[in-house]
Amino acid sequence: STNQAIGELALPSSPIPGIIGVPGGIIIKTETNELLGALGVSGASSGLQDEKCVYAGLDAIKETLGKD
Repeated sequence: STNQAIGELALPSSPIPGIIGVPGGIIIKTETNELLGALGVSGASSGLQDEKCVYAGLDAIKETLGKD
């Protein structure tokens, strides 16, 4: 996944100083690329399970996003 690839780039051996990336967080944007916010999950037995949970959470709320 994209999150996993970013996380691998941010490992301690990464060329990005001061950045530690792990799966389980996503940025939420509209179809027109407007930033709505972010969603993060932590606590499962692995980062990949956190990532599955965060996308399940997004699926659960996506119909209400952007509505007043």
